Parts: sequence; C-alpha cells; structure tokens
Amino acid sequence: MPEDKNVSIARMIPKIALQMLFFAALLFVPAGTLRWWQGWVYIALSLGVGAAGTVWLGKTNPDLLRERLKPMVQKDQPKADKRATLIFLFLSILWLVFIPLDVFHWHLLPLPPAWLRWTGLGLWAVSMWLIYLTFHENSFAAPVVKHQEDRQQTVIATGPYAVVRHPLYSAVLIYAVGIALWLGSIAAIPLVALPLVGLILRIRVEEAYLARHLPGYDAYLHERPWRIVPYIW
Repeated sequence: MPEDKNVSIARMIPKIALQMLFFAALLFVPAGTLRWWQGWVYIALSLGVGAAGTVWLGKTNPDLLRERLKPMVQKDQPKADKRATLIFLFLSILWLVFIPLDVFHWHLLPLPPAWLRWTGLGLWAVSMWLIYLTFHENSFAAPVVKHQEDRQQTVIATGPYAVVRHPLYSAVLIYAVGIALWLGSIAAIPLVALPLVGLILRIRVEEAYLARHLPGYDAYLHERPWRIVPYIW
C-alpha cells in the first residue's frame, strides 16, 4: 500500500503542474503580458496548495486520491453528466479568459481597491479550506457521477454535507468570486453565472442518479433542502 500511495502522488503532482501551465496560458496569453504579479501569485499558490493537498490525500485517503486522478470525462460516465461536465468546463474557460481581457484591454468596470483584492484572496483561501474539508468528510468525492459499489459507498450527511448537499460546488462559487476580485475584474463576478449553468446541470443529473442507485440518498435530499447556497438554493 505505501508504494501505491507514492505512485499516486508521483502521478498527481505532474498533473497539477500541467494544469497550472494550462491556467497560466489562459490568463497570460489573453493579457498579452507576463507583468501581472497577481496572476503569478494565483498560479504559485494554486500549485503549492494542490501539491500539499495531493501529499495529504496520498497519506490519509489514497482511495480518494485515485478517484481524483481520473479525468472529469470517463468512459462509463452517464451521458447526461458528460454533457453537463463539458458545458461546465467550456463555460469556465470562457469565464477565466474574460478576466485578463477585461483587466488589460476592456476595462468594463474600475479595478477593485487593494482591500477588496486581498478580500478576494481570502475568499480563495476559504474555498480551498472547504474543498479539503469536503475531501476529509467524503471519501467518495469522485470527479464524475457514479455509484461506487466496489467501495461500499454510503450517504455522507456530516461536516459540510450537513449544511448543503454539494459543498464542493459551493467552494467553486466562493473560489470564482475570490479569484475575480484578486485578479482585478469586478465585471467577472456576475459572469460567474456562466459556469454556474454547468454546475446546475450537473447537480440535477447527480441527484437524480444517486437517488436511483444509492440507498438513503433520496431521504437525504429531503432532509437537506439547500444545494450549494444555504437559505437561497
């Protein structure tokens, strides 16, 4: 088992680095400049937190790490979830590219003041904390919709799942608002509605699928009315 953990960690860290290179290209190519220190801070912090989280999962929950190694689009994934995932990824990329275009070229709204930028970075930190809190609570947090019968999957209703049904998606919203502020695009905040469309589609697919395949999940849906934002939706 220790060797398997090490292999997983060794596979995941290069993957994180490639993802950060991809994100860097999405930011700096539209910006048309490398002189964007907030962008570099974002990339560096994301790489560091991702690597640290990978090591932590490899030591504490290698089964979950193996699930997180898998792509967001998989062969046996329900077709509806594939479509929703692809929509989410496409709209998320459009949203991220919008930020440097706005900051360096369009200037649709004034740049946020320094205190608001740092508040955004704080929101990013909160989103990271919520993501890893969710991983700590839910060993079945796969990147795709499926019932993990081989791992005796059960309904998780504790920790952040006691508040909302999909805390990972809640973290995505906090993350998006935080990054928009930190990178300097207030106009990108209402456009968070773009990737939110994909999340809503995924939520509907995921809940319908798990209600059919995971015993007790239908009751959990009635006990926890809030999907991603308490007292709103």
